[in-house]
Amino acid sequence: MNRQKFTEKFLAAFFILVIIKVIGILAQLFHESFWSVIGTLVIFIVVAFIIFVVLMQLEKKEKEKNTGTKGGKGGGNFYLEASVFDKIRNKYEELALKYIGEKDYKRAAKVYMNLMKDYYRGAKTLENGGFYNEAAVIYLKKLKNRSEAAHCYEKARQYKKAIDLYEELGQKEKVGDLYLQMNDRHQANTYYQMVVDDYVTNNQMVKGSLIYRKKWKCPMKLRKSCSKAGKKTVMHLIA
Repeated sequence: MNRQKFTEKFLAAFFILVIIKVIGILAQLFHESFWSVIGTLVIFIVVAFIIFVVLMQLEKKEKEKNTGTKGGKGGGNFYLEASVFDKIRNKYEELALKYIGEKDYKRAAKVYMNLMKDYYRGAKTLENGGFYNEAAVIYLKKLKNRSEAAHCYEKARQYKKAIDLYEELGQKEKVGDLYLQMNDRHQANTYYQMVVDDYVTNNQMVKGSLIYRKKWKCPMKLRKSCSKAGKKTVMHLIA
């Protein structure tokens, strides 16, 4: 298969994929809003047009080369394939950066995720644009990154969702901090006590005392309910 034939076959396959993709996008009308689907369709059409232009330019160049020289072999095909995909990816990148420059972070994220299959950059773009809930969903469902998802939920002030994830991650002090954000001092102190107990168990008394010094704000009469190890730390501070 020479270079020109590869380009022609790639064009044919590209048109088939475009048709299938358009049908798939339109099918989303059954479970997504009309304007969301139209937005996705517009992005895809723009990108498809860019790719078509790139492919036509490559085909033209190959025809010009074939009229002047004949006999390019094996390695040339690999170079052409790499060149085609690099150009397409670069166009995707340019389009995403264009949308970011226009502060259209959702469209930029769609380019990264739907066209480049780069879910991390898609999620990070949504996060940078202030779409924290949407970014958290991508981090959680596509990337299985509970830490980043919790961080985004925290930014979105979805504290309960963030707390659930931080609990799974074993970040008790962070859970306590978020309960403080929710003005739930009792629950915050409960988790701070867990942190102190862990420090005391590991003979890290100084770290445990710092939790009491910086974060424990409950009245002295409530400290009687602390664990035995916690009491020792409190007495150390009082002394």
